[in-house]
Amino acid sequence: MINKISSTPFQVPVVDTTAAGDAFIGAFAVALANNLDLQTALLRANAAGALTVTKAGAQSSLPTLQELEQFLHNNPNPDNSVNFSEI
Repeated sequence: MINKISSTPFQVPVVDTTAAGDAFIGAFAVALANNLDLQTALLRANAAGALTVTKAGAQSSLPTLQELEQFLHNNPNPDNSVNFSEI
């Protein structure tokens, strides 16, 4: 049995997708390391990836914690749900 977790992405204007995956996995790992639940970790990871694609470049596009918190404050969860399922 394999479990799957999914969530609706944030809708943002895309400038450059470089480092979006790095931002996603980094934010996801930090959230889990800080004992946040999977739903919150996924939401934060989605937000970090979304923020990253709005800027050009790699390292320069990675959001700070303050930018991430501000983005989440201004952009609530797109569908307010995270889906768990077996595949």
